[in-house]
Amino acid sequence: MQSTPLATRKIEDVLDYMKTKHVAFKDVLSYIVGDPNPRCVSYRRWMFDNLESLLDQINQHNGGREALRDWSLTLVCKTVTQEMEKVKKAFTMKTSEITPEFVEAWSFPGFQDVVSKNAPTLCQILLAGVETARAKKERKKDPMTVCGFPRSHFSG
Repeated sequence: MQSTPLATRKIEDVLDYMKTKHVAFKDVLSYIVGDPNPRCVSYRRWMFDNLESLLDQINQHNGGREALRDWSLTLVCKTVTQEMEKVKKAFTMKTSEITPEFVEAWSFPGFQDVVSKNAPTLCQILLAGVETARAKKERKKDPMTVCGFPRSHFSG
């Protein structure tokens, strides 16, 4: 998206003003994002409207791409860790609870249901790792089947 000369001049004027007042852009963003002031709420709506486009532009630059990747990877790993804590809790049981009836009733689809319910982010990551662009477009793979990662431990 190319700015008009007038828009460019206005932006440069704002940046020059910020520089003379020693106001960092990140401080402006932090204020808009963090302040409950109704004025900031309206700015947030306006700012977040085009957030994906802004992130795409940041991603086009090496430093921006690295920063976004590191931040998003940390966020995703934290999310997966939290999800896996839920999965572990769902499967925590006492030895006395492992009865012949439990073993007979246990099913792999039931296991998959627990994982998919408690770890949706992990399931999406696993699906992204095995799904081709064509399969994604045609929705050929079932995320729940793909998320059945333990099956790989049972096959030769």
